[in-house]
Amino acid sequence: MKIKPAPFEPNWAIHPGATLSECIIWRWAEEKGLDPEKIDEICSGRGPITDELAAELAEATGISEAFWKNLQNSYDTRVERLKSQFGEELREDGPWVMAPKEEENGNV
Repeated sequence: MKIKPAPFEPNWAIHPGATLSECIIWRWAEEKGLDPEKIDEICSGRGPITDELAAELAEATGISEAFWKNLQNSYDTRVERLKSQFGEELREDGPWVMAPKEEENGNV
């Protein structure tokens, strides 16, 4: 008995640029001797730049370790400020953390 596969019809769409970006990130990370999964986590906003990774990024990019650490610290500080200002109403979209839309928090 032959089983007919069900058609794959997802309820989402992803732009081809996202796939291209993934390929570029992974190839670059591998060429530079970095962990591609770790780099992908950072690029998608799911992971932080640790001190160890800042050193690795500095070597891979030629941009100072302090730059990468300051970038992460600046992000962390801004997110904390937004959390204290808006609490659970913050919106997250990949690497972006944003205040709620004005109509959502009553500031139309």
